[in-house]
Amino acid sequence: MGKRGPVPTPTRILENRGSWRGKVRNEEEPEALGNLRIPHWLQGAGRKMWQRISPELKALGLVGTVDSHMLARYCALFARWLECNEFINEKGMVETVSTKDSEYVKEYPQVARLVSLNQQLVQMERNFGMSPAARVSLVPQKSSKKEVNDDKNRFFKVG
Repeated sequence: MGKRGPVPTPTRILENRGSWRGKVRNEEEPEALGNLRIPHWLQGAGRKMWQRISPELKALGLVGTVDSHMLARYCALFARWLECNEFINEKGMVETVSTKDSEYVKEYPQVARLVSLNQQLVQMERNFGMSPAARVSLVPQKSSKKEVNDDKNRFFKVG
């Protein structure tokens, strides 16, 4: 069963909003450490996307060294999504195909690819903490009750 309730908002986001809740620090909330390094294989529109969003995410304290390749994959997927979107803006979503006997309308392959890429981008944002709210939900849950260390605890689970 998944987690219940709304996804928690990271303390950094609450601070930036000026919320009083941003002053109450969650000690278990992970922090992104280190510098981002752009991978050599990220080129073109993906590299431009990296250069645009990585400073913003770093300034918010949401990404660090460990997130570099994940962010690069996100940027590469976004670049592919952008290519499909530009194609659809130029040509439209459907084309007319003429055969010897008839004429029919079919969807360009880029439309299905755009939908698929969009789903992949959303999945990355959710599962890997690419959205600010998802970062907080990655914190492991600890029991609030401390275990009693006595002879009874060997036989009975307290709490």
